[in-house]
Amino acid sequence: MNNAIELSWIASQDIDAEVHLVVNGEAIDMKVETSIEIEDINTMFVVVGNVNSFMNPAPEQFALSAAYPNPFNPSTNLNLDLNQDGFVSVKVYNVVGQVVAELANGHMDAGYHTFTWNAGSIASGMYLVRVEAGSHIATQKLMLLK
Repeated sequence: MNNAIELSWIASQDIDAEVHLVVNGEAIDMKVETSIEIEDINTMFVVVGNVNSFMNPAPEQFALSAAYPNPFNPSTNLNLDLNQDGFVSVKVYNVVGQVVAELANGHMDAGYHTFTWNAGSIASGMYLVRVEAGSHIATQKLMLLK
């Protein structure tokens, strides 16, 4: 029993954007090819525009989003957009400059990363999170209220 599905389409040259069918990580130019046979449509995506950004999703620039929630008790989340692979350090400091938590310290791949800081055993107060990634540095205030 063959479970294959044949898909076919009319390749319109009037569309300015790139149009690709991505099946199992392989991009097929839908302006060049007009049909394909696949086993599972759940592994298929239609990408209009830059197929490379879909296949290799990495942020265009370094960014540290605002912590949420902030103020927090007992944990908060930070989103980090890394636009290139490299060494990353994410540390939390108290107001006198002592490191109270280390959320990351090592090589990380480019992409979108989320860190959670659980400060359940730390005293209420203001803290600073500092992210160093290559030549990029970001700092943010965090307020722990218990």
